[in-house]
Amino acid sequence: MSLRLVTVGKPRQKGLAEAGREYAARIRRYTKLEEVGVKEERARKGTPTAEILKKEGGRILDRIGATDFVIALDKGGEAVGSEDLAKRLDRLKDTATVGTLIIGGALGLDQTVLDRANWTVSLSAQTYPHELARVMVLEQLYRAQTILRGEPYHK
Repeated sequence: MSLRLVTVGKPRQKGLAEAGREYAARIRRYTKLEEVGVKEERARKGTPTAEILKKEGGRILDRIGATDFVIALDKGGEAVGSEDLAKRLDRLKDTATVGTLIIGGALGLDQTVLDRANWTVSLSAQTYPHELARVMVLEQLYRAQTILRGEPYHK
């Protein structure tokens, strides 16, 4: 199974962008990884949040294949440990060709994206900036690969 990470916007902070590139390179030693950035909708004064989410959501949905197994990152999702994530990804490799993970923008994800998701996961009960969430997701995907291979990275 190959992985696709769809994110809203581009990393603006140099350190977070570099950390994301490092983990993406590590993941690619084990499996194919495609990173897709979709345009972040500018929040203009008076623009309803729902309108912004709908536009971003449409862009996200355009980047998801019809047969992808979609994992949406959302504060209301299931709390999952690293080992459980690794096991779930391992089981998916037999049934899905692409596992697509989605990180929304500053306002989160539109309901249409959450409805398309096969699994909704929470990184934490805390709230993180979406740029940091990208690094955290990439690190967890790398950790999952090392867990599945019994490598010493995971402690």
